[in-house]
Amino acid sequence: MRRNKPDVFYRMVAQVARRISERLRYTSEKLSGRRRSRILPPERALGARPPGEREVPNHAYYGVQTIRALENFPISGTPLKNFRHFISALAYVKKGAAMANCELGALAKEKMKAICAACDEILKGSLNEHFVVDMIQGGAGTSTNMTPTKSSPIVL
Repeated sequence: MRRNKPDVFYRMVAQVARRISERLRYTSEKLSGRRRSRILPPERALGARPPGEREVPNHAYYGVQTIRALENFPISGTPLKNFRHFISALAYVKKGAAMANCELGALAKEKMKAICAACDEILKGSLNEHFVVDMIQGGAGTSTNMTPTKSSPIVL
């Protein structure tokens, strides 16, 4: 898509970057006690965890949320794993957020180390195949952010 429709591709990337920025701003304001942002994450996402069990492959580094996303959001047919730069960007943001939250006292040092180690593993490129959700849906956040590694969930 980046080659065939670069204008669409870069608009999508810009939207994702904007949403990540909004989430980081909200979290920063919440942690510092300054609540200026009107962008509030929902208290509860209806239907985010539908009932019923799903089989997850033993080799997978993701869980049931990813399986549900694959079932519910087959939008473009292009998986996130095809966009290594996007996956790396997510890992850098998550690593930075973990380090900042640890420094602020909002995240235990052990969890920060586990998240950073998982992000480093992702940055090496060895886990790209596990980012299987649709690229368009991946920009929505939940399913992409719920893609864990065996050592630690990578949840922002």
